[in-house]
Amino acid sequence: MPRVKDRAKRVVLAMREAVNLDKESSSVLEFACGPGVVCREILPHVKDIIGVDISTAAVERCNQRFKEIGANENCVAIEANILTDKDALSGKQFDLVYCASAYHHEITRNLSSFLKPDGALIVVHNLAKGDPGEEVVDEHRTYVMRFGFNEEDMRTMFATAGMKFVSFAEVPKDEKDNDIFIAKGILGSSTVL
Repeated sequence: MPRVKDRAKRVVLAMREAVNLDKESSSVLEFACGPGVVCREILPHVKDIIGVDISTAAVERCNQRFKEIGANENCVAIEANILTDKDALSGKQFDLVYCASAYHHEITRNLSSFLKPDGALIVVHNLAKGDPGEEVVDEHRTYVMRFGFNEEDMRTMFATAGMKFVSFAEVPKDEKDNDIFIAKGILGSSTVL
């Protein structure tokens, strides 16, 4: 799917502008890696990467993709729900944790727990514009349906997770794609990444 690959390239270019990646030392976690399209694009710029997804088929495809491109043994996808399986990553910490197009606000604190001191969390998602959404009532709760997030949302989510908000920018547009943004938050006070 050329559109998906093009989006992955634009996303990785935006991430490389937001963080310093080092092929010799950068360790990366992709939350909700899917079939590994973004993993494939970022791999030449990092030492190792772990993709995590709850879908067996997606994890199998991501691992197949790693094998096809000759990735080292430190590049792997695992099937896990990191919200419920606290041992899925065995205490590993990363220089960069990112989520591209699968982000939800409840995950920020959890994702930040996988960062090394001064590590960066990057979120790439649909840009919310205009009305924040309509209120929906079901038998269990009332909630607001939204399509995407805005800068203020990201500032709030990073702050709630104890992170410092660093940046928010639109990813270069593609006429056939949604408007997307990249947001960066860090742990600690340094801006190593």
